[in-house]
Amino acid sequence: MSERLFFYLYLSFFGGCVRNLTRILAAVIIAAFSVGPVSAATAPSAPVNLAQNATNATVQGTVKDDSGAPLAGVGIELRGPQTYRATSDATGGFSVANVSPGIYVLAASKPGYQIATESDFAVLGGQSQSVAVTLHAQTFTSLRTIATVRAYGQASFNTSTASVDVIPAQTFVDQAQPQVGRILNQIPGVQNTLPTSSANGAAPGAITVPNIRGGLSFETASLIDGHPLAVGDFGDYVTTFLNSFMLGSVEVIKGPGVMAPETNYAINGTINFRTKDPTDTATPDYTFGVTTHGGNYYNFGISDTIGRLGFVVDIAGISDPSAINGYSTYFQTYGNNGVANWANGTGTNVSYNPTYIPSTGATANGPGGGFLPGTTTALNHVYGLLACCYTYGGYYDSTSELLKLRYKFSSSTTATVSYLGSQTFADQNANTSELIPSVFSPNTVGALYYNAASGSPTYSAAAATYTGALAQGTTVNIPNSVYPETAQEINNEPIFQAEIRTLLGQDTVLARYYHASIDRLIYEGNPNPLTPIIGYYSLYGVNPSSAKACAATTCAPNVYNGQPVALANFDWFNQWEEDRLTGLTLEYDHGFGDGDDLTLSVDQTNATSSAGSQSAGFPSVIAGTNTYAPPSAATQAPSVTNPAGTGQIFTTLLARTTYNFSPKLTGTLALYDNLYNNTFPYQCLTGAGLPTTSCAINGSNANFTTNYTSHFDERIALEYRPKNNLAIRLSAGSAIAPPYLSLLSKVSTAPVCSNAT
Repeated sequence: MSERLFFYLYLSFFGGCVRNLTRILAAVIIAAFSVGPVSAATAPSAPVNLAQNATNATVQGTVKDDSGAPLAGVGIELRGPQTYRATSDATGGFSVANVSPGIYVLAASKPGYQIATESDFAVLGGQSQSVAVTLHAQTFTSLRTIATVRAYGQASFNTSTASVDVIPAQTFVDQAQPQVGRILNQIPGVQNTLPTSSANGAAPGAITVPNIRGGLSFETASLIDGHPLAVGDFGDYVTTFLNSFMLGSVEVIKGPGVMAPETNYAINGTINFRTKDPTDTATPDYTFGVTTHGGNYYNFGISDTIGRLGFVVDIAGISDPSAINGYSTYFQTYGNNGVANWANGTGTNVSYNPTYIPSTGATANGPGGGFLPGTTTALNHVYGLLACCYTYGGYYDSTSELLKLRYKFSSSTTATVSYLGSQTFADQNANTSELIPSVFSPNTVGALYYNAASGSPTYSAAAATYTGALAQGTTVNIPNSVYPETAQEINNEPIFQAEIRTLLGQDTVLARYYHASIDRLIYEGNPNPLTPIIGYYSLYGVNPSSAKACAATTCAPNVYNGQPVALANFDWFNQWEEDRLTGLTLEYDHGFGDGDDLTLSVDQTNATSSAGSQSAGFPSVIAGTNTYAPPSAATQAPSVTNPAGTGQIFTTLLARTTYNFSPKLTGTLALYDNLYNNTFPYQCLTGAGLPTTSCAINGSNANFTTNYTSHFDERIALEYRPKNNLAIRLSAGSAIAPPYLSLLSKVSTAPVCSNAT
């Protein structure tokens, strides 16, 4: 038997020993940090004369669950100068009479629910005090599985060992934010960041990923209802397409204090997006609004519980254009990357997206050709003309749906199934482009733009200079990345999950299944790469390439100063990503009383991914006047990042114990054993058996390898609350960001694990 298996069997049968070990370890740490007196409430107190009934008080209240339904059979305990007990009735009500004045610990507990406690509950003599207690069901959907929360009054205080920020759904409504990004940016230590590549933060469709405390995108775990998501291709979760109307709350846990079922990618913390839960009574939710850019959003939903069945039905949508919607911009005919910097007829080849002028048969740009005017020096890289104008559409259209059903088989067994989906269409040009006001300063002969004194452009062979074209100092808007045809993005993300919760004696058993997918496609151009996109534009600049076939001193290039011409563009492009993730989780929770517990769980996810891109080939000849040349080849060979057969299996074994040393001090210890099974291509072959740079989509020419590795993580945390509204936390531990599939693809050496605390 391996040491690892023996370790977990040991925890299963000797949970009490683990609890004692945790108590000793935490006590040593407390002594080392000289915390001082643990709780004044534990100090000896003078006996209270119960005969003084005139000074005694009554404590009464109600207990409800997360949906607002009353909870019967909840044990209520007051521990202080004396100990009092009561049990909630069918209406959730309870009452404790003849309570001696003093400072008490109020605890509410019921099997299958988290214990709610208040350590400084003051009972005043001769008064009747009311409390409202909410018990949270033990569930995978929340990361606050080990938290105790103040259970009375209007406020809630986090008394767990983790730094937790909870964003309620009402926050998104109050700030009219149907997307989650801007609200996440308001949480200290959290940034919903744009990728390092080009992205426009004013575009609703721009890719955003959450980061915690400076961690990279694949170092921040993102969950929905407590389970991992399909992030196999890049290791991070894109929040762009998540609609806030689908959410009941967002939990942001920073640092190692959280003890979730797994720690993959959770280097600096975890963000958990919790979907809406059924309510006890009919709760409709109807919203309609308009955006500052002329868009709109809506939400239509209802939640209720009828008999044993609770449900949530919700549909929401947003149609919001980018901030640059409707703006016109000049563009260079080769496609992107701003203004080329030419000097003495030389430059850098930055693009291979040629544009042709069907009406003249001339090349508007191209990789090579032409002469330096007035000389016989060849121009190897002469690019593009300035064209006017491309008008941004900038649309973002997204629809989301949530269906959740919860059936209560008995007081101890509940099953929940749900579907969360989103379908989005967006203008990729608007998502990735920024308008940059540019002032042109012409370079030497052979430059892209030329000085204009007046009149039409002219060419002087003797002086080897040009006049005309766009005037020096002219200011125009140039995007950092744009093509003169719509680049579209389609994103589809269905998520299914099912959870069952039941009691085994006084212990809780949880089981969960989840499946998450991502289907993302970015494309531009006509479906047939041989069919160009033809548009009429005003051109500015000089085209030296047209002088390629004649002597430099007898043949002048074409010059343009706003002439309308038809341009044929063959910028056909497809980029796809298909991620799939299926997982199972089993958890067993045993309570020892007073909030102490032991949790054992196993979680396994199976992720697959297929990703790559494909673009059109290059035109090679000009067919003649008023014609255009199709690409010499229909398409380039696709560049495949992850061929079919690429996948990962993650398994996490967790042992976690929580111990309340006193009403003011709580400790948690969690041990994670992570097992990784990675299958990825390390080599792609041609038909002749020779290595090539890209695999076939179906993986038929790929040589795969599978490696197995493991990583052990431990976490410990203490929470000391000297006052009712003050918490001091100390936590330490490790986590792991396993290599994501695109990083592994065609890597010949096994990844190396390193700890991060």
